[in-house]
Amino acid sequence: MINNFFSEDSEKIVLSSLIIDNKIYKKCYLLKKKFFYFKINFFIYEIIKKFLDKKKKIDIILINNFLSKKYSSYNKNLNYLNSLLFYNIGSFDIKNHINIIIKKYKIRYTYNYFKKKIFYLKNNLNISLNYLIYDIENNLIKSINKKNLNKSFSLKKDLDIFIDKILMGISEKFLKTGFKKLDKLIMGFFPGDLVIVAARPSVGKTSFCLNICEYLSIIKKKAILFCSLEMSKEQIISRMLSSLSLVDSSKIKLNLLNKFDLNKIKKAYKKIKSSFLYINDNSNINIPTVKKIIGRILKKKKIELIVIDYLQLMCVKSNENRNNEISEISRNLKCIAKDLKIPVLALSQLNRSIEQRIDKRPMMSDLRDSGSIEQDADLIIFLHKKSLEEKSEEKIYFSVKKNRNGPTGIIKLKFIKNITKFI
Repeated sequence: MINNFFSEDSEKIVLSSLIIDNKIYKKCYLLKKKFFYFKINFFIYEIIKKFLDKKKKIDIILINNFLSKKYSSYNKNLNYLNSLLFYNIGSFDIKNHINIIIKKYKIRYTYNYFKKKIFYLKNNLNISLNYLIYDIENNLIKSINKKNLNKSFSLKKDLDIFIDKILMGISEKFLKTGFKKLDKLIMGFFPGDLVIVAARPSVGKTSFCLNICEYLSIIKKKAILFCSLEMSKEQIISRMLSSLSLVDSSKIKLNLLNKFDLNKIKKAYKKIKSSFLYINDNSNINIPTVKKIIGRILKKKKIELIVIDYLQLMCVKSNENRNNEISEISRNLKCIAKDLKIPVLALSQLNRSIEQRIDKRPMMSDLRDSGSIEQDADLIIFLHKKSLEEKSEEKIYFSVKKNRNGPTGIIKLKFIKNITKFI
């Protein structure tokens, strides 16, 4: 079992490659000395890091001299250092071994955390079980995405990491929506972004978000968490089957399907079943519950996107007015996105006052219940029609009013309402 806690080979491979080729250090921006299990490797990496951070070259002789002076218990370790050279693989697959070291550290951290909790539970049998479960799940998220919150990093170090990524050709990761017109305008959803999709009822905001979830979870095989406070799982599945099979949603609801329809439904069913879409339809969901759900999914798979449908239905345990409650919810959603480095997509309602205006185009002030939503959001997209007439096929305008990562603008997509699909 102890072998699950460390990888001696990976530690030696990384150290050996660094000693022989100092340039590989550029790929070690996520690696910290505490991630090494063996003390000798911990000390060696500490010395290597100290020299390379100052742009000084390092070799075996320097490391050995430094070990002998600073750590007397590790005297005469030249044989060990020489043995490391046999593990050199250069830059080939080095990132994989760095990731193995980090993963093993996270396993050790999590194991030690639960070990402490078990000891605490044995000596505090009167503790609230609900509190203990919440505390464990909340800390599990931190253990998987641990940050050193007490240490401030200099701009110089962050700048070096950023420039190294550019020089190595590492571009910033973002999620495409699957809609080419929209992706051309906004590029996609960036890690840490709070994305707001707002509209009046029956414009298609839930269908639009489900279409994105279908694209990412089925085509791109990404893990998506969809929290539905308005619709049940059955309703969501019915919509997805209609959208993917192109079979009229009313025929599915009334079970008026012919053989051709059934074949299409079966194919759509297989696609959904093989996807990584996690749906929670708890109508009383709040921020702590969302964190619990995230923690449970992170045990199995890394989440790439969280969707909340919709923001104004979320609960807050407070006696404050609704504006302050919505402000707290939007701020917490932004914190989740930033801490986990994934986009959070939250749907929002618009005020009724928009229907009384001659100009039906939404504005920032139309966001319902709170002015802080527009402050917390990185990207705000309004969906609206040109007219209020109901049609089976209609053009929906997507107005990007705020975009921290790029331009704003308007695009049009056709909404085929009977199959709940945008094209």
